[in-house]
Amino acid sequence: MILVNLKKITTGNRIMIKIFNLLLLSIFFHFLLNAQNAPGRSVEVDIGLFNSDCSSFEVRLKANENINSSLTNLQFTIKWPENSVELINFASDLNLEQQGPVFTSNSHNYAVFATVPTGSEPVNWLADEEYLVMSFEHDQSGNEAIDIVIAQDSWTGQNNGEYYLELLGSDYTGSVYHNASNVYTGVCIDIGLFNPVCAKLEVKLRPGADVDSYLSNIQFTVKWPAGTVSLINASSDFGIEQQGPVVTHENFNYAVYAAAPTSSGGINWNAGEEYRILSFEHDQTGSGNADFVIAQDAWSSQNNGMYYAELLGTDASGIVYHDATETYIGNCNETSLRVILQGAYDEGSGCMRNDINTAGSLPLTQPYNMAPWNYGGIESVQSLADSIVDWIIVELRDENDAGKLIDQRAALLSKNGIVLDTDFSEELRFETSAGNYYLVVKHRNHVPVMSGNTCLTSQYHRSLRLHRDCHYSTLSA
Repeated sequence: MILVNLKKITTGNRIMIKIFNLLLLSIFFHFLLNAQNAPGRSVEVDIGLFNSDCSSFEVRLKANENINSSLTNLQFTIKWPENSVELINFASDLNLEQQGPVFTSNSHNYAVFATVPTGSEPVNWLADEEYLVMSFEHDQSGNEAIDIVIAQDSWTGQNNGEYYLELLGSDYTGSVYHNASNVYTGVCIDIGLFNPVCAKLEVKLRPGADVDSYLSNIQFTVKWPAGTVSLINASSDFGIEQQGPVVTHENFNYAVYAAAPTSSGGINWNAGEEYRILSFEHDQTGSGNADFVIAQDAWSSQNNGMYYAELLGTDASGIVYHDATETYIGNCNETSLRVILQGAYDEGSGCMRNDINTAGSLPLTQPYNMAPWNYGGIESVQSLADSIVDWIIVELRDENDAGKLIDQRAALLSKNGIVLDTDFSEELRFETSAGNYYLVVKHRNHVPVMSGNTCLTSQYHRSLRLHRDCHYSTLSA
């Protein structure tokens, strides 16, 4: 405050005082304007932590004004209860890395993350848009709901762990605008929809950790294009049934499935393995291909059709990890086949031995996805009967050019030589029209063979013998 004694001011001095006061006002407003526009004051970047699905998390930044600059420093601390879960699988396009070990204080864990981008990472952020800077997961080893947050407390204040963001050397640090509260820490069960055989579809669950519990509730929605095919022959060991009729909305069909299993809901599943809970077929009345998916859209959200899995009353819903895209919806050609492996054949019994199976060395998924076969099919089963000898590949070749592959698939071979589909039926289904084809059979320990004549695949039964020690330039049955 400046005090002026007016009694001693002359007329000429009054002009100087007015100029001086105007100068003071100018300096004051200039200071006020600069204070409002200073980095970290009017332009700020807030930080949020989100539980994007059952066990996954995302750290996001959000500016309150448009920013076109370069990021030169970023740090923050994640805090969660001690003795709950471990945080794993960190990923960041900004090279955020954990600084030191996880620290424990006052019954909480603290993990500090920071980055100093070498090339001053350019950012062009729009106001109020969220930008992902890091993702991670928890290990699904808990049994309660916890809070996982961006820490702003006495520990972070004392240990240089406060949230801080710098653009070209200027502080643009905002506030924490979101935290992941009430996060489920137990097993997360993902769901997938598969097309293992031409007209067949399967819904499978895949736990993220070992689980020995009861599936007390399950629901999901299957979505596919309207005016294509109908779904038929649904079957489930968990009592899953379609809820109401198929609903058509915006050129798509929706079929909601649900169950509240009781005694049949007991599960003892291994982490990462797939377990079939529902199978069904389409009626082969379409043409071309169509996508069949587990719906996660506005319709399923508004009509109680979102995927939901419950273990003993606790929400264990994971993500949709697979959909049956590009599924052939036309008529599926079927063929029956009988094959004898010379190396496994027992003349005394007239059947083949199942030594690989009884030794526990026969995989549940087709084993031909490597050289020299390089077959990319996803055929699999949940279990193998004692009668199964091994997996084989069956191919259809063009009737006018036996070297031209039309279609192929993996199948199971039983002791009596009958070739079985993965649903253990005797018909193999191919995505091609019925007609005459050469049949080729391949086995990993035998030389491939091809039928001497073309076969009418829809009804012709062909018996082929695979020879282990014989090598022919032209192979025939």
